[in-house]
Amino acid sequence: EEQSHQVDLPLPGEVLEGAKVEGVVNKLPKFNQSNIDTLKPGKWLDYIIIDVYLYTILKSVSEKQDIIQFSANNDQDIYSQKKMKQLISEHKISVIPSWYNNHWSMIIVKNSTIYYFNSQKNSKSPYDSHILGPFKDYDMKIVNVAFSQQCTLEDCGVYTCFIVKCMLVDEKHYCSLSCFDAIEFRKAMMEEVK
Repeated sequence: EEQSHQVDLPLPGEVLEGAKVEGVVNKLPKFNQSNIDTLKPGKWLDYIIIDVYLYTILKSVSEKQDIIQFSANNDQDIYSQKKMKQLISEHKISVIPSWYNNHWSMIIVKNSTIYYFNSQKNSKSPYDSHILGPFKDYDMKIVNVAFSQQCTLEDCGVYTCFIVKCMLVDEKHYCSLSCFDAIEFRKAMMEEVK
């Protein structure tokens, strides 16, 4: 049975329905089959499916771990906002999906440390300085975490979601994702959001 969760897609930076604070996900975002279809192999994950998936997996642990989930819909300007810095300081853990230059990466702030995960790593990556630049004035240690590298251009969103599941939901799970596993993880994600 096909589920349809019809939604008018908000523009980047627009407040998601149900958000008390701009850019924060605090209830299940509306989504539809076209969003779910981005989980099929060979597709780029859209920001709605990333928000839905992260909300779905984090809801069971967010209260006891005091997690705030920032929306994948945020444009980069939110990083310069004082409100974001304040929200991060008020929570033990912050989950911040980042989109830049057609690439997803993930920032997790935990124990006063900013962990940055980029599945498309090279020594001259423009992503690192662009994504992490606004965090330089935070009084926190920044750790650029090495983990599995994506095999296809469109799997960055999958790796982004996978790292959150490893670090915050299933901490005993080894954070390594092979090319084959990325396809299987897409299937598991699809089951979890349906």
